[in-house]
Order: sequence, then structure tokens, then C-alpha cells
Amino acid sequence: MFTTGRIIFVAFFLIAFISMLVWSYGKEKKLNSIHFPKSYKVLLALILFFLFLFVIVKIRKFLV
Repeated sequence: MFTTGRIIFVAFFLIAFISMLVWSYGKEKKLNSIHFPKSYKVLLALILFFLFLFVIVKIRKFLV
């Protein structure tokens, strides 16, 4: 299913994509901290929300 050419392409693509993400983040790090000083609160709220949903699903399995 996966030929050698496909594996090489995927490896190259992942390396290029991740390196561009790191480069872009490093380039805009200072600007983002100015415009979005407390964006970590949004991330924390999302994590807590999904954790809450996960707990509800696990508790429902024991109740039913």
C-alpha cells in the first residue's frame, strides 16, 4: 500500500510543514503577544470544556 516514493514524500512533507510552522510561529511570536496577551485563557477554557464532556460521557456509561 505504501511505496517507497510515498513514504519519502510524506517524510519530506512533514519535515517541511513542521519547519514552516515553527518558523512562522517564531516570526510572529512578539506580535501575537502584543495583540493577544491572554490567549492562553481561551485554550485553557477549551481544554476544560472537552474534559468536562469526556467526564460526562464516561459517567453516563456507568449510569446506563
